[in-house]
Amino acid sequence: MQCQTIGRYQILAELGRGAMGVVFRASDSVIGRTVAIKTIRLDSFSDPAERDRLKERLLREARSAGLLSHRNIVTGYDVGEENGVAFIAMEFVAGQTLEQALRSRGRLDGDQVLAVIAQVASALDYAHSQGVVHRDIKPGNMMLAEDGSVRITDFGVAKLLSHQATQSDMMLGTPNYMAPEQIESRGVDGRTDQFALAVISYELLTGERPFQSEALASLLYRILREDPAPPHLLNAALTDRVSAVLTRALAKAPADRFATCSAFAKALTQSLAGCKNWQPLARAAAGTMATVVGPTEVVPPAPAVEPPAFTRVESRPRRGMRVVLLLLVGVLIAGAGYWLYPWSPAPATVTQTKEPPPTPAVDESRPSPLAEPVTPAAQPPAVQTASTVRPNPSTGPVSGLVEIDSNPLGAVVRFDNTKDQCKTPCSMELSQGRHLLHYSLDGHRPGTLAITVPQEGSATMRLDPMRGTLLVHTTPPGATILLNGQAQKDTSPATLRIAPGKYKITLRREGARDYTQDVEVRDETITQVDFNWP
Repeated sequence: MQCQTIGRYQILAELGRGAMGVVFRASDSVIGRTVAIKTIRLDSFSDPAERDRLKERLLREARSAGLLSHRNIVTGYDVGEENGVAFIAMEFVAGQTLEQALRSRGRLDGDQVLAVIAQVASALDYAHSQGVVHRDIKPGNMMLAEDGSVRITDFGVAKLLSHQATQSDMMLGTPNYMAPEQIESRGVDGRTDQFALAVISYELLTGERPFQSEALASLLYRILREDPAPPHLLNAALTDRVSAVLTRALAKAPADRFATCSAFAKALTQSLAGCKNWQPLARAAAGTMATVVGPTEVVPPAPAVEPPAFTRVESRPRRGMRVVLLLLVGVLIAGAGYWLYPWSPAPATVTQTKEPPPTPAVDESRPSPLAEPVTPAAQPPAVQTASTVRPNPSTGPVSGLVEIDSNPLGAVVRFDNTKDQCKTPCSMELSQGRHLLHYSLDGHRPGTLAITVPQEGSATMRLDPMRGTLLVHTTPPGATILLNGQAQKDTSPATLRIAPGKYKITLRREGARDYTQDVEVRDETITQVDFNWP
């Protein structure tokens, strides 16, 4: 900004830069008060439509601020345009944004977190009562004043509920804090801002955002379809009651959330009151804690050394008479025990149990050495439609036959890192210990299941079909949607969950020419089609 004045405002210093313009600290030459001036240099945009859009955004912020008068909302004073620069003058707040505070300090203390959530909730409920939905609640739009108060700023994408939405209103907001209804361009209300406040609350308490991804399409998919990790698994000081409150406020359907932002803030405060000595975590601190459990549990590797046999037996009911008899005749049958069982009994040097080391005969998966010798039976028959896979002898002694299944059937299952595999339903002979079963089926997402042998004798996994999301918007709405010539039940705007692949999409409206476009839908991604009829 080369000029030293804008309108009647004397520029004093630059406060920050954003995606669309610069914010300055300035002085009102008429009444002498310090203000913040947000500017957009319109003459730097060659596209007239873009200039009009940015100017409309600034005017929308001024209109929204003009409707609101609340101690936790930055007050707007003036709006104008001069020499190709559009500007809005607003209350100057000495302090820093919540985003700046988290970057510099890492986290807030517990009392600050509760104060921020309560004050922002109160301000949002007031705005909603005046027919204004902010739609871009995020740490960068929350000012922490030096006096300890919080002020919401930047109503540039706010929706005035008394005004009809325009095409430019679609998909506005910051992706990390957007509610599902924003992503799908459905109707928004105060519960949309509540969702964003819940995302911020989750982040303040755990140090992590509930929905994260480097790729925008993947991030939007997770907001639409996936549930975040319960907060009490990230911050061990929290309880499942805290998780229940945040889960409700982060519900995909607005109707499932709290009625107001203040109701959410009150419920969260009450749930935190039941947490002993709780403290928020700094950003990314959860990843360094031993108590962390992410959205998908990481299965620990199998132990390198097989545990002593007696440690498995202790989990089963003991038969007193059999133990006594074994103690009396242990010496006599030692040789027979080795003959019947090719593996070695439990090491005699283990002393951490008061029970005498049992002989291998105690393993009830084998015949008792006191019983009459019997001819070894054949392997148990597998299901008639199944195949039985015997692993390579190098994998260790066989300990159990595991029945493998999947929903739907026909999945190829490979265990651990070997080449042995079968197609469900089938059976596998697996050595004692922990194993990973890797499932794959065309058109479905692969999956991995952990089992422990011999404790678990069966394993079944549900495989989810691959699906992508196709968002269709038209102006005007109500267009018929055809995919590869087949009409869909929903008209635009619509969110279609379809199998990955290449499609020819046709948009049809009575009295207008058809619009046709080739699109490719990929698994767990969002593809958007927009078309405006002239």
